[in-house]
Amino acid sequence: MRREPAAGLLEPYDLAPQVAVVRAVEGTVKVPPIPWFETDPEILGAAFYVMGFVEGEVPIPMRPEGRLAIDDKQERESVAADFAANLAALHRFDWASAGLDVLSVPDGGRAAAEAQIALWRGYHDRAQAGPIPALARAFRSLEQSVPDESPVTLVHGDYRTGNFLCADGRITAILDWEMVHLGDPM
Repeated sequence: MRREPAAGLLEPYDLAPQVAVVRAVEGTVKVPPIPWFETDPEILGAAFYVMGFVEGEVPIPMRPEGRLAIDDKQERESVAADFAANLAALHRFDWASAGLDVLSVPDGGRAAAEAQIALWRGYHDRAQAGPIPALARAFRSLEQSVPDESPVTLVHGDYRTGNFLCADGRITAILDWEMVHLGDPM
């Protein structure tokens, strides 16, 4: 079960987009089934969803003792290939025909990139961490290098080691869809 958090850096939280996307891509991308989504906060104090059980473990990139998350080289390569294949399938997914009305549909790739820069600048500003010259420079650089045109695809937003389950050299589920959006796949 995943419950909508009360507060945090990535506010405002909304489970509806991630539930809609996971349900839409099921069968195309390895995801856990979501049989129940409840928006009534009276039940558990916030919206929540229930996922079906999926076999697997989350490989942590480097274990404290310095060992790799997956010791067997062949298994690592198999998981890596599956990782790339799931990402490619996600980016090829026909989001426009999937009825994903809960996502903000950008007016092209440039608008999508500008929206993501604004979103992350907003997260940084709300964190009130004070001036961080490297981040200020990064935001300026990103704003200056927004491509005029780029494809708009479904983007996980946090596709990395630690956000998937694997078993027997295969990915069994991609997790943590809270940053899903439409944008440039790169």
